[in-house]
Amino acid sequence: MSVCITSQMITPAAGALGNKRTDGLFTRLLGSVVTKWRRHRMIAAFEAMDDRLLDDIGITRGDIRDVVNGFDTRELQMVPVAPATRLVSANHMAYQAAA
Repeated sequence: MSVCITSQMITPAAGALGNKRTDGLFTRLLGSVVTKWRRHRMIAAFEAMDDRLLDDIGITRGDIRDVVNGFDTRELQMVPVAPATRLVSANHMAYQAAA
């Protein structure tokens, strides 16, 4: 027994449901996986911020998931300004080395 996936199974014809073009099962599944990954990435970016920065933008650490879940697809495509890891200044590293 072999499995064959055709293009019709992935993306149905434009006339299948009237004039609207519908996405196939694979396309919808891939889209939901990408959206979930983008939400996870955005949550990680917010969690990497310190409390003072979160307070400046008007959210608390406990509200991060609710805020990100309220984002639409366009907002989830934004690239976080701050990297996921914190940058440590040279002065802070000197103090740690001295300790």
